[in-house]
Amino acid sequence: MSTNSTFSSLTFLGIDDFGTGYSSLSQLKQLPVNMLKIDRSFIIELESNEDDQKIVEAIIAMVHKLNIKTLAEGIETRKQWQLLEEFQCDFGQGYYVSKPITAEAFNQGNLIVHSEK
Repeated sequence: MSTNSTFSSLTFLGIDDFGTGYSSLSQLKQLPVNMLKIDRSFIIELESNEDDQKIVEAIIAMVHKLNIKTLAEGIETRKQWQLLEEFQCDFGQGYYVSKPITAEAFNQGNLIVHSEK
């Protein structure tokens, strides 16, 4: 069985920390990817760094054209959340949404919904 046929039999495949390390655009073509996680290094200065804003917005637009969902990691502020919403990011994670929870709590299936206090 080839690597591609093994990946094709998976129901979900994501690329973590996209934009850093060994992740590359060629992976988007070669693998049946469903989700792309945008590395927090692009999110940290999203509010103040126009280059990070342009990169994140471009990544989201590009992968949406390939029918791939996006998840931004490391969201810590309301402004970051708002920018990602403007860029049409599908999902987000980080302290702004919730502090880390145990696997047991997660597996209970209770949704974590951020609310302004």
